[in-house]
Amino acid sequence: MSIVLRAACTGLGLVLATAGATAQSVGKSYVDVEAGAACSKSRDLSSAIPDLGDNGCGWTGAVSIGQFGKTVIGPFDYWGVRGRYAMFDDRAANISFEDRRTVVDAEIGAKLGFGLFGGTSRLVGGIRFTDYSGSFEDTFGSGVTTANATFFGAGPRVGMISSIPLGSSFRYDSQSGAAALFGRHEITQATSGIETGSASGSGVVYSIDTSSALTYLASNTGAEFSLGLRSEYWFGQSRLEETATTASINRNRHSWGPFARVRVPLQ
Repeated sequence: MSIVLRAACTGLGLVLATAGATAQSVGKSYVDVEAGAACSKSRDLSSAIPDLGDNGCGWTGAVSIGQFGKTVIGPFDYWGVRGRYAMFDDRAANISFEDRRTVVDAEIGAKLGFGLFGGTSRLVGGIRFTDYSGSFEDTFGSGVTTANATFFGAGPRVGMISSIPLGSSFRYDSQSGAAALFGRHEITQATSGIETGSASGSGVVYSIDTSSALTYLASNTGAEFSLGLRSEYWFGQSRLEETATTASINRNRHSWGPFARVRVPLQ
């Protein structure tokens, strides 16, 4: 039930938040540098292993470049390229896991004819690339059981980015998006260093992300400083089909946490 509630809340954010870090320096390109902390929850949807319990906290970082308010093509007046990295770890006495995810988004957007509370909104679309790797280690019993999963894929992403002015020095930014990524899953399992099962195949991973931030505008330099919260939900991030020695695994992952961002104009 908690998985359904989290997915519903994240999806609701996709519909209502309509937003994401918008540059006030119209026509100028910019660079963003972002760092944050996050916690992660993984849920095993297989009937054989209801919940592996691999939860942990870690950090995230991102760098992006883009431009608002200058025509790219036709009605599109925004472009952006963003790279994001996230890592989570949890090490207990008998169980540990590591989770790594790299995401690259390339997108363009068009300004809509309306904005909330005097702000601006843009519909964006583009392509997302992701490279995921995760490992799980269990030291119960006489041996050490490990599982390593990877996914590499790409696919379309759509979303909304918006901003609402809060006086002359502050702004509320938010963003929401959804993507479908087509790629390849691989997973191996081993006990005491001896492989006991492996599987690979094509699959689709779905993701929903949303964030909100309060931004301070430094009028003398054109720089912007933001503090915010981000939530992401990945559906089917790692899969293992039935083999002779292992059960079917289908994992979703939810991560959330605060971030800080600095935006610097390039012109």
